Amino acid sequence: MPTAKKLIKEKLERLENIPRDFAKSIEKLQGSVLDEVLKDIRKLKIKDGKVVTSKANLRIASSIVERLKSVLNKAGYKRLVSDFSKEFNNQGKITRDYLKEEFGEFKETAFAKEFIKEQRREVVTALIGNEAIRGAVQKPLSDVVTQAIANNGSLKNLIRDIRLITTGNSQRDGLLHRYARQIAFDSFAQSDRAYTKQASDKVGAQFFLYQGGKLETTRDFCRARDGKYFHREEIEDFPSEGVWQGQIPGTNSSNIFTRLGGYNCQHGLIPVGITTVPKSVLIRNLENGNLELTERQRAQLGI
Repeated sequence: MPTAKKLIKEKLERLENIPRDFAKSIEKLQGSVLDEVLKDIRKLKIKDGKVVTSKANLRIASSIVERLKSVLNKAGYKRLVSDFSKEFNNQGKITRDYLKEEFGEFKETAFAKEFIKEQRREVVTALIGNEAIRGAVQKPLSDVVTQAIANNGSLKNLIRDIRLITTGNSQRDGLLHRYARQIAFDSFAQSDRAYTKQASDKVGAQFFLYQGGKLETTRDFCRARDGKYFHREEIEDFPSEGVWQGQIPGTNSSNIFTRLGGYNCQHGLIPVGITTVPKSVLIRNLENGNLELTERQRAQLGI
């Protein structure tokens, strides 16, 4: 069994690496999707380099959009989403292994098992569901094709617009990549934090280490707390400090453990045993009334 320190490192690294690798895989398959869409675009009636305004072309446009989901699956999209969802289980196992090392015996509850299953179902629906695909890619694609038909638009411009939607350019990501990346980072991190919160309640954890990767996009809220220890009541007070950049609307003392820094936050709250907590943090929480210790416990902790 790896040490608690190594398990924390792996757990936090995965908050960035797993969604990032998934998003990169989606970015790669966009080229295959573009190739398939362009094959269908060639079926449109073109005259003098312009898309003919006709009912026949509208029917072709409709078939292009409706076929997009099968095109995505052909490119391996469904398989990538399925593999990504399995990482929710793997993340849960790392959390359980860490808690066993830090707090001793730990057993996952029936609710926690079902929670992971539900989180997997939700992320698959968010990435593969009909409404998800329609909103992320199908509608934007439908709009540019039907507008080109209605306006007798240039085929060259239509292809340019389709490329921008499917694969993006140096300044802009393809729409599927952008959508999948956002869903992946937020869902994976929030699921991990929610599961960790449930597990920490079970072991009676009072203190947490606020930790995660330091990226260029790290917000001041997380930067000020990264690497520091907090009592759970101090964490519950975070929302009372006001609104910070990236905060998810409605963040409060109940959901702060899940939402933490906000959108795309890759930090985590790691439950720690009281002997791991720095003395200065223990003293701070003794003084503010969050922590009560017997004289014997004070002596054991050296405070």
